[in-house]
Amino acid sequence: MKDAERPHKSDRRAILSWCLYDWANSAFPTVITTFVFATYYVEVLATDTASGTADWGNALSISGLLIAHNIVELRETFEKALEIGHSLVAVDPGRGRQHGLRDGAGVL
Repeated sequence: MKDAERPHKSDRRAILSWCLYDWANSAFPTVITTFVFATYYVEVLATDTASGTADWGNALSISGLLIAHNIVELRETFEKALEIGHSLVAVDPGRGRQHGLRDGAGVL
């Protein structure tokens, strides 16, 4: 990689910071949802362990199916939000290039 193509040191620090934040923010909800909430639901809220485990598994299955069913609408909403963001950045193309956009209207 040529020196001109390398990100500036402060950009690399920002990228590393974002990666660490994203990594930590992904692990925390996974652990809480998988272990803490499940254990709390099964042992405190459910009438017995077997029905609590079944109910929790069914709730996770239903939520996964709802997400899968609505993914197209969610994607369209996300794409509209990106278009709005790109049009806002297009007002100041220099700012868009700072965030990885080409000429303020490209893709991330």
